[in-house]
Amino acid sequence: MTYEVELTKRALREARTAFLWYEDQKSGLGDRFLRTLTAFYVSLEVNALSHSYFKGNIRHGKLY
Repeated sequence: MTYEVELTKRALREARTAFLWYEDQKSGLGDRFLRTLTAFYVSLEVNALSHSYFKGNIRHGKLY
């Protein structure tokens, strides 16, 4: 079963802020962050049940 990941405006703002911070630290690091974040979202869509609940029906996990 495939699930749909829904991002809130806050999540999008935080991702953009993190991207800019990483990119400010080192050129290309922001892109690496976005690739890692995207891979995490895909893993949520494909296998959401492998991630723990954060609050209500919201799941979370670690970025590697």
